[in-house]
Parts: sequence; structure tokens; C-alpha cells
Amino acid sequence: MRNILIGFLLVLGLVSQNAQAQYPDGFVEEIAYNQFNVAAGILFADTNLSVVWELNGTVWLISNDQVGDAPVIDISEEVAFYGDLGMIGATLDPNFMENGYIYLFYCADTHYLRFFGTPDYNPAVSDNKVSMGRITRYTIDVDNLTLVENSRKILLGEEMGTGLPICAPAHGVGQLMFGNDGSLIASTGDGNTWVGSPNGGGFNGEGPLPQYANDDIALDYNILKEEEQLGAFRSQYIDGLNGKVLRINPETGEGLPNNPFYNSADPSAPRSKIWAMGFRNPYRFTIKSNTGGGNLESGNPGTIVLSDVGDWVWEEVNFVSDPGGNYGWPIFQGPMRYGYYANKATKNVNALNPLSSSTCNDYMDYQDVVQQENLQHDYFFPNPCDPSVTIDDTITTFVHQRPMLSFANSANENNQIVPLIAAVSSFDGNGDANYTSVEDAGVIGSSFTGISGSGGVFMEGDGIPEEYQGWYTLADFSGWLRAIKFDETNEPQIIETWNESIGPVIHITQSPFNQCLYVTTIAPSEIKKICFGGNLKPVIEVTPDTVYGIGKLVVELDASESYDPEGDELTYTWTFEDGSEMNGEIITKTFAPVNGNIHTESILLEVEDALGATSEQVIPVSLNNTPPSVNLSSINEGELYSTLSPTLFNLIAEVTDNESSPSEMIYEWTHILHHNTHFHYLDYLSGNGENLTIFPTGCSPFETYWYEIVIEVTDPGGLKASDSRNIYPDCDGTLEEGRDGEELTLSPNPVESEITIISSGSLDQEIEYRIYDPSGNLIRDDKVFVYNNRRYFQIGVDELQSGVYILEIKNLGAKERIRFVKI
Repeated sequence: MRNILIGFLLVLGLVSQNAQAQYPDGFVEEIAYNQFNVAAGILFADTNLSVVWELNGTVWLISNDQVGDAPVIDISEEVAFYGDLGMIGATLDPNFMENGYIYLFYCADTHYLRFFGTPDYNPAVSDNKVSMGRITRYTIDVDNLTLVENSRKILLGEEMGTGLPICAPAHGVGQLMFGNDGSLIASTGDGNTWVGSPNGGGFNGEGPLPQYANDDIALDYNILKEEEQLGAFRSQYIDGLNGKVLRINPETGEGLPNNPFYNSADPSAPRSKIWAMGFRNPYRFTIKSNTGGGNLESGNPGTIVLSDVGDWVWEEVNFVSDPGGNYGWPIFQGPMRYGYYANKATKNVNALNPLSSSTCNDYMDYQDVVQQENLQHDYFFPNPCDPSVTIDDTITTFVHQRPMLSFANSANENNQIVPLIAAVSSFDGNGDANYTSVEDAGVIGSSFTGISGSGGVFMEGDGIPEEYQGWYTLADFSGWLRAIKFDETNEPQIIETWNESIGPVIHITQSPFNQCLYVTTIAPSEIKKICFGGNLKPVIEVTPDTVYGIGKLVVELDASESYDPEGDELTYTWTFEDGSEMNGEIITKTFAPVNGNIHTESILLEVEDALGATSEQVIPVSLNNTPPSVNLSSINEGELYSTLSPTLFNLIAEVTDNESSPSEMIYEWTHILHHNTHFHYLDYLSGNGENLTIFPTGCSPFETYWYEIVIEVTDPGGLKASDSRNIYPDCDGTLEEGRDGEELTLSPNPVESEITIISSGSLDQEIEYRIYDPSGNLIRDDKVFVYNNRRYFQIGVDELQSGVYILEIKNLGAKERIRFVKI
């Protein structure tokens, strides 16, 4: 719901000059669009009509390369946009130009789910703790490019308890595409935190909740069922939606009768919708053309090629060809067994053991019913109560479907859990599962690492040269793009590096109309286009890229470093706000403000080659103005935060500006969690003097966490300055030394929807509290449970009217009263 977004200079049609690009001759990258705040991807409806959807819940139409003035769909109030969550998936119906159907796959905000349509609903409030994945269909009038009223239809997650449980700010919804048989395919994450269990190893639903795991709240909200409280093992739970590839009817949202675990008595049951399982965070996938096909009755959507984001060991590229496959997570990761989870025996409630006894458990573990692949494909599943007896065939057993290509997460540079290689799945001399580096496997090319696989697409069509037909372009969030040739058995043959710094990729696709690749990145939010052949646009390089100063300015504008990729002669046209123009690669322009006030305008530079291809760049001008300077004064670099309870940080920026006062500035704060080699945007705040609650992250010998706080200020003339601080977990307990008593603190105060109460010491497992108005009238008498020895708890105050209240808390036999303001 709430989303304060990072803005970027809005310029169309720029060509990206990238010193790290190594494209084959004839391929050129350029920026297609960069006016979207948080673009998630692009879809193509026709030669002149495309669709961009954004993480924050907006959908835009682009007709004849012109972006609409307003989004055609805006469900930003409904979308939970925080952490790695948001509106991640979208797809168009294969008959979109006739029926106008667009399908959206997003994380729904739980405040919206719980209160929309009631007096307690507040569109400015978000509940950024848990979420629920939802698939919704809308209809667009393709003739008038408008949304058809009352066309909304929810296919998955119509109400609480029927959608995808998401208990952490990551591993939520994924890709959405149509299969080659007309079915609707969706990928889902395990809904689990990326932080390990406080008891060691990965979290399997037992013991204290790790950081960022809000399973208790999801249970309270009926988003999560008791039997789904399995942590990462939700991916193995056959009656849950997490960690799966789903295949559903695009009209009804029900599972299809030829799905592998279909329940004819309940087509809407999770198991009825499952096509494949055992995934951690299958963020992106594509479907190979010329595979599968037919109709819904044929039961063959085609080969799904899927990137599963790994847990700081392996990143996976999986070929999902057959129904019912188990891709191993969390018992396996990459080509091998993953002891971090595999060693944590976890009860499988779908595997009641008929041989159970007083000395043997009633239920088998997930580890009992999933085995590693072997060369002989000879599998015996011993019953854990009698290893001489095979598991009864009424219990579903699986063999791990290993990835066709794995590459090490670069976090292994510090941990060396696995070597820093790209590998194919193989077998050792005994026929047991192993892996082989791509070099040793005879693949042409070299190994590589990454941090978060971003999926890929197969290149095909007349716009792709013959030698690259059918190659798979794979991207990673670390910023690289590679092209891979797989053979007919899906084994990699050739790997080429095409770009090492294209940006943090979150989506890649190919237009069926011009055959160009479109790569969407975040920070900056850009949609880049990679095309072969044709007349390429000029590349603009101009200095200065921003004009500012006091009084009359005589400025030399130099675009002489601009060039044409084919070497054509270029012409330069500079257009000013008064309509006048100048020509030439270097010009001198005088700017004379009419008074002493700050004045903003812009210059449009148009560069054209001999065949008419044009690029444009806008150069901002801020007269009678100089940039501000900013110092994040309230936080020291390297400051510590508690690993036991939330820590309050006051966000104060000291701004110096020669022309404007601090009160005239726009203050925008970004809260970032760094995790090993990648990062998660957690929150965006506006204003100066706000409070930020930093929730604890654990300390681990294998994983590194820290937070970054960034402040950007903008003056009235549009000039900016920024500053940042990194803060780190108090792994040595320095902040806990000398703490006596149990002091309670409220944050935020004033509050809109929810108060966090933080204790400097221990808390009762059950806290009684009361809320009074200033006259002493009792407003609420309630209790809240504190789980896992946490030193904080939260109370919702959505329904309170604006005003002053008194919160009375009973803890450890003592009462404390604290005044707060509801706004």
C-alpha cells in the first residue's frame, strides 16, 4: 500500500554506453524506458501495444511507443510493496487483443485484506509483517485503452487462508505465464525467512522464530495453517502452495484434472494446483516454444525453465519437463544434499507410518520420502520403522530432480561451502550424485558466480542471427547477462558472457514482434532493449549534465563525445524553454534570470544520425541556485543495533543550502538490509526527525547482515545531495552490558496504525494491557502473547480515533503507563 518511491531522471530512448558489455557483433543495448519508478517487467500485446507493470501495483499501457498519462490499473493500496515483495508477476491472455484479459500476481497487504470496506480501513496504512499471494484478472478495452469497469476477478487468494502464505519480506510470489497448452502457470516461494534458526541450521517451523519470520502473525491472521508451520519445508508440503509451480485454469483458478496430485473432490485445494514442487524462491521462469502444446485436456504446458534463487550456496537453472517433479528444496540445493536443512528431521503429516510403534514415530519425516538421484536410477525407500520394508506405495515418494546448471553464490568467496564455479549435475565413480565444473564437463566457456538468479528467455525469430537461434539468455541480480546454448538433452554446450554490469536484473523477455530482448533492472529502474541489426540510435555523452549557478551564467555545453555505433555522422539540435534552438556538438549558451529567485528550466538535446535514428537527453537547469549539502547527523557510521530487541534510530539530517532553508527541502530516506552480496529495500520514509525501528538480524558465521540508511534531500530548484550510514548487528552483546530493569519504549509515537513496545529487559509470555482516553475511560482491555523470548510486541490501534491515549502495560508483576498520540 504505502510506497514512497525513488525517482530518476525521466528520459526516453537513451543508448546505454557500457564498458563491460561484450555483445556479439550486431547486438546493441539501449534504454527503451526509464520513466517508471519500479518497473517489474514488460509484456507485448501487438506491434504497437505493450504493457509495463510495476512492483508497487500499477500497470501502464504503451501505444505507438507513447506511455499513457496515467496507469490503466492502480491497485497500489492493495499491494504489499516492501522488502522483496510487491506485484512481481503479470501476463497477458494469448487472446489479449480479442478479450483484453491481463493477469496480475502480487503480494496483498494484510491491512487491506482485513479491513477494506470497513470503517477500520485506512488507505495510508500498511501491514508490513506478513502477506498473502493473490492472482487477479482484469479486462482492458484494447480499442480505447481503458480498464473495463467491474472486470476484476480473483483467481487465487479470494479470501484469507486461500492465497499464498508469505511470512517474511521475501520468497513470495514469482512469475506468471501461460503454458503452451493454455493453462496458467505461476511460481511461488517458500514464504520463509532467509535467516537461520536460533537453534542452529535452517528454520523448519520448530523452536524459536528466527528474524523476519512472522509465522505467529500469519497464524493469527489465518493466512497460515497450523500444519503449514514448517519454515522452508513448506516447499515439500503437498497440501500447500509454497515452493511450487502451480498450473491452474485461467478462467476459474481451479487446479486442472491432469495435474499430478489433483483431488477431484476439491479442485480448489492446493494439491490440485501443483505441477512441480521443492523450490525456494523460483522468481522467474520461461517456457520453451515447440514443447508441450494442445489444450487444457492434454496436460502439457511445455518445458518450464526456471531460476530458483539459492540460499548463499548454489543458484539453480531447472528444466521442469514432467508433472510431479520434486526439485529438492530444502533437503537439496543445487546438485547436492544441503545439510543445513537436510539434517533437521521434519515430520511429514502426509506420511502416516503404518509400522509406527511406541519406539517409532507415527509419521515419517520429509527426509524419508525424498531421495537423491543416482546413476542407476535404482531407488529403495526404507520404512524408518523397519528398514527392511519399503515405504508403502500409498505414500508419495520422490527422487530429486537436479538442476541442469548450477552456479555458486558469490558469498562462498568467504565461506567456501562449495567452489566458486558453474557446474553441471554429474555422478561419481560409484554412481552417486556429484557435480562437475563446466570447464571439466567440456562446455565451451568459463565458470561464473552470482547472487540471485533472475531467469532468462530463449532467443528465436527472424530478428536473431542463425548462430544464436534457440540460445538461452540468463541474467543475475549481480548485474551480468550470459547467453547459453543447450543441446537437445538440455545440457549446456556453450556459455558466452554478454554483459557484466547491465544492472540488478529482475525480469527478462523477448518481444515476439521485433525479436529484441528486454531486460528490466531496478536501482535504477530501467527497461533496456538489446537488438540485432537495423540502424542503431546514437549514444549521447554531454557535459555538464546539469546546469546551475548564481546570476547570469555563460555555459559551454559539450556533446562532442557522443557517437554513432555504426560510425555515421551526427547532427545536434539543442532546444530551449523559450522555443529557440542551436545546432552543433559544442555550443555556448547564456542564461540570465529575470530576478533573484530560483528558476528551473530544461534543455532538450536531440542527436540524429544520417539515417534518421534519434536519441534525446534532457539537461536540467537550475538558475540562482547551488546544490545543498547534507549530513546524516543522528547516526554514526558503524553504529550497532541490538540482536535481541528492536532499536530506535532518530533520522535527522543537517542540511546546508545557500539559497533555501532546511524546511524547504524534500527529505527522502531509504532503509536497506544488506545480506551477504545482495540487498533488500525494506522501507521508504519522508520528512526530517522521523523514527526508524530497526528489527534485529541474527549473527552467523556463514551469513553477513547489516543495514544501510540513506538520506537524499532535494532543494526547491531540483538539485540533490545525499548521505548514508551503515549500521551493524551487536554480535558481541556490547549494547546489553549494564542494562538493569525493564524500561519500556513506544515507537512510533505519534502512531497511525500499530505501536511497537520495546523492553530493555525481559517480557512476560503473556502481556496484559489497557488503553484509556485522557479522561480515564477504558477503551480496550486485552492481552498479547510474546513469542520466543522476544523483547518487543506490537499492538494495532487502527480503530482508535485521532487523539491522546494512555497505554497501561502489566509486565513481570509491575504496571507502567505511557502516553501516545493516535493520528
